[in-house]
Amino acid sequence: MTSDLLMTLAPWLLGGVALGAVYMHLIARTVAAIESPASNRAAAVWLLLRLGLAAAVLALAAMQGAGPLLAVLVGFLLSRTVAIRRARGG
Repeated sequence: MTSDLLMTLAPWLLGGVALGAVYMHLIARTVAAIESPASNRAAAVWLLLRLGLAAAVLALAAMQGAGPLLAVLVGFLLSRTVAIRRARGG
């Protein structure tokens, strides 16, 4: 890989990490809303926000090509792995 390609994909990778972190936070908010005795409307709002955000970022990356899409996906998976390890206490 050339350094130009890496410099082009680095922002997409960081965007994927940010997307993953926000996505995991929104999952926690959804679970908290489901567990509360209030209506499930809040849980539905968090769910739709989470899915809409992921779809928007992935669609934007896909419009830029396969490289940016894969970089966002790798960043998302890295962030997900960190969140799962933190949740397990390891």
